[in-house]
Amino acid sequence: MSRYINWSKYPEYGQLIAERRAAGDSWPEVASKLREQFGIPASDETARSWARRTGFEDPPVVVPALTPQEKFSQKVASERERAETRAVAAEMAAAVKAAARWNEFIEIVQGALESTPRAKLEQLTVHQGTGTPETMVVLIGDIHIGKLVDPAVVGDGFGYGIPIFESRWARLKDRILRLYSLHSLTAPIEKLRIYFLGDGVDGVDMRRGHAHRVDVQTATRQCLILVYSFEGMVRELSQLLGIPIEIIWDFGNHGRVGDFGVNLPADNWDFIAGQMLGIALRDLTATGAVKLSATEQKYTITNLGPYRVHSAHGDAVRGGDGFAGLPINGLARALAKDTGLHLQLFDLYLTAHFHTPQDITTQAGRIIMNGAWDGGDDYSINQLKAASEPVQFAFGIHPQKGMTWQSRIHLAPRRLPSIPEDL
Repeated sequence: MSRYINWSKYPEYGQLIAERRAAGDSWPEVASKLREQFGIPASDETARSWARRTGFEDPPVVVPALTPQEKFSQKVASERERAETRAVAAEMAAAVKAAARWNEFIEIVQGALESTPRAKLEQLTVHQGTGTPETMVVLIGDIHIGKLVDPAVVGDGFGYGIPIFESRWARLKDRILRLYSLHSLTAPIEKLRIYFLGDGVDGVDMRRGHAHRVDVQTATRQCLILVYSFEGMVRELSQLLGIPIEIIWDFGNHGRVGDFGVNLPADNWDFIAGQMLGIALRDLTATGAVKLSATEQKYTITNLGPYRVHSAHGDAVRGGDGFAGLPINGLARALAKDTGLHLQLFDLYLTAHFHTPQDITTQAGRIIMNGAWDGGDDYSINQLKAASEPVQFAFGIHPQKGMTWQSRIHLAPRRLPSIPEDL
């Protein structure tokens, strides 16, 4: 078959092209019709070439007139698309702006931490016993930095604020050193593990009237006090004890941002404090002197000697059906549920939140509920008629035998009965 097409001799070729283009056929479809009807070696390019040489133009496309309803629908769709485009652009701009503020905040904190003077301390000289080396564990939680408990409201035996927090923080460090020195006489303590169980900050908008019950008016400032305090203590203990320190960081509910359930759990000032603490201690974590675990989960599962440990703040526990308002059955159910959820048994179930130190043994495992720092506030004293001593737990773990000792660290002198004077 000849590849030459004599377009001028056979005008019907061009007539077919015009008819098929008017009918809406594509150029490949036109070429196919030419080959099929006339048996010529036409391609879409040869058909296009004929159109260019002859000045052929496709007939105008007739667009049917839109009905008023169709015009309205088209306008609505167009406006919706424009609105969505503007919304996306605004959201992106807000995200970029928020990221810039967060990065600026982190840079300020990092600069402040780098310029903070740090004392050099000599390691303690402590007699080491001949027993099997153990791990010392300290539970810290429900600090509620920023909370204000006015003795004029709750009574002379109670009270809490920043000065009292600072006093109790110093007492905590002192008692950790004392317990280390005491129990090292029996067996060397080769590692310190700290479980932070949340509610390091009190927040400012957890409930109605909350802003009037704090002496640190911003959650950001409460967060910074928490970080500075932890960083200073960990650095001191690292130098004085000369042993590795591990920190398990679980955030609480008081530091949450926004109303309950609105944001993700880790949108929380406790969580931010954990991230900032990682920045503050990065030189110690780089050398292995300190290990910090601060994830976005509301719980942590760890190994501790022969034990499997579940740690969490405890605000997910439901059911105030136990003695003195404590959800004893609720705690047992929570332990049983977590056992089924995670497909493993937990020897220790560490929790807090209820501001009452407890050590409970169940068939499923041992529950240790840490105490709180404030000892009682307006709500607990005047509404629930309940308060507890400001207590934190500490204990020792043998690598094979488990817990060998336990101590309650009292952060304040024991309360005595308040006997009023005669009027």
